[in-house]
Amino acid sequence: MRKQIGYGPIFFTLIILFVISVFFAEDYFLPIVSLGSLFLFLTFYNLGKKIILVEIVAFFAIIQWLLAPIFDYHYNPLEISLMATGAKDYFDIVLPATFLMTIGLFLPLGKVDLPDLKVKFSGANRGCLLFGIGFLSYLIHPYMPMVLSNFVKLMSMLIYIGFFYAFFSDFKYKNQMAIFLLGFLIWEVTKSGMFGEMILWVTFFSLFYFAKNQSRLPFKLSLGLIGIFLLLIMQSIKMEYRRATWSENNKERNITLFTDLIVDRVSHPEQLFQAEEIYNFFYRLNQGSIISKTIAHVPSSEPFAGGETVVAALVASTVPRFIWPNKPKAGGAETYPRFTGFELQGRTSANISAMGEAYVNFGKHGSMAFMFFFGLFINICFLICSKIAQKKLLFIFWIPMLFQTLIFLGSDLLTIFNAVVKTGVFIWLLYWGFRLLFK
Repeated sequence: MRKQIGYGPIFFTLIILFVISVFFAEDYFLPIVSLGSLFLFLTFYNLGKKIILVEIVAFFAIIQWLLAPIFDYHYNPLEISLMATGAKDYFDIVLPATFLMTIGLFLPLGKVDLPDLKVKFSGANRGCLLFGIGFLSYLIHPYMPMVLSNFVKLMSMLIYIGFFYAFFSDFKYKNQMAIFLLGFLIWEVTKSGMFGEMILWVTFFSLFYFAKNQSRLPFKLSLGLIGIFLLLIMQSIKMEYRRATWSENNKERNITLFTDLIVDRVSHPEQLFQAEEIYNFFYRLNQGSIISKTIAHVPSSEPFAGGETVVAALVASTVPRFIWPNKPKAGGAETYPRFTGFELQGRTSANISAMGEAYVNFGKHGSMAFMFFFGLFINICFLICSKIAQKKLLFIFWIPMLFQTLIFLGSDLLTIFNAVVKTGVFIWLLYWGFRLLFK
């Protein structure tokens, strides 16, 4: 196995870029692009040498909090900007906070060495069992009472865990299972109009696949470009598909419309690379637009929360709702209007993200310190998971369940802490139950 990139030079480069951007650069564009390019290279270079979950978290943070806002400030073909503050006001807060979160993510706390997926293991039977339980849970989930809904939803994710077990073992029908699962994901997209789950689990599968099958950098970059092209297509058709299927007159899925839109974009790829379409792509990735709204609204119209929502998220993630009936709701329904001043309309959902929540609680300098510890929290979670996976090889396929709310960093802290705590307990109970039932 070829040598991985070490993080010492990366830390040094990050420090140089940080100093340049804060003290010397009037325009943040160059250092931010350099920072994003560095992590883009790191992500693809280490792909296949290790499972790069922490790198992916940092990469998406840079894309959504730094690069996408840059496109709005510098390359916006529209007259109206998404950003609610000036570039300097925004990046004076978000750039150093992102930098410090990255330091927390990569701080060397111990040897993080996930097991080698190239070894042969027998997981086919267990994978098929988990896959079947997950699919059955998916079918019955809509009919479950509210008290069991979240648990059954977690059970439905066993579709993916079981697939990983089977695909990366010696299962004879792994390719057929992969085709079925891809069809299932497309079916879900056409039903809900939500593309996030499909992108999420395809990303996790890609990380495992390259960890098991080494490939040269040009091949990985080629697949990466193909992935970006497909992502451009998904982002391009998303709003048009939703407008057609979420209307009052048509609330049903429409597979024909979905395929027609994809065929149209593939047949006319030049549409995807027009300036306005590229801007729209970054527009949909731009979490900075919401963060800038919190900066504009707090403290001018809403005082700093002083850690209120952070403490509430920590407590609410460990206390069941039947004990605390009025505990805060995850998903941004409460924090978004309070800290941005904008109400959510209809089926729209939005979160101020961990970065936004750090700012509205602790202000400019306090948010920087908080984001360092937030990165450290993710770092520790991954370290613990790696230690378990070294002893229990198949646990490696459960890690995506814990990281699913972290990888895109679009969720509020309550959603993140809820997912980590409840999913961790769920995995432990399931592991204990399976040992008891199936030895």
